[in-house]
Amino acid sequence: MLRDGAALVGVIPPAHLWPSEGDRQQALRRGDRLSLPRLLLLERGDVLHWHIPGNHALPDAITWRERRPNALTPSNQAAPSQDPLPHPWQYLTASLVADGPGGPGMSLTTET
Repeated sequence: MLRDGAALVGVIPPAHLWPSEGDRQQALRRGDRLSLPRLLLLERGDVLHWHIPGNHALPDAITWRERRPNALTPSNQAAPSQDPLPHPWQYLTASLVADGPGGPGMSLTTET
């Protein structure tokens, strides 16, 4: 999967889900980019775990980390503080779901 180094490319489902394709199309016309799937490039160092259900099978769950977009770093922090900086990473897991409410699909969970 990532043996020769570089990265993994994934497609994440849209953040906004709509009851019908017509509703989704209207949202896209209004400029709602969160109604589009997200293409994700994961560097090898950010892929933390994957689960393979059997020999010669594709992964059915992958866990990775992403830098939180609003995380403070010492360079963008307003004033020095005695409190430790908040954790700069969020951890995400994408897993295939065989029997979801709408049939087979994918589940995306986030931890910060």
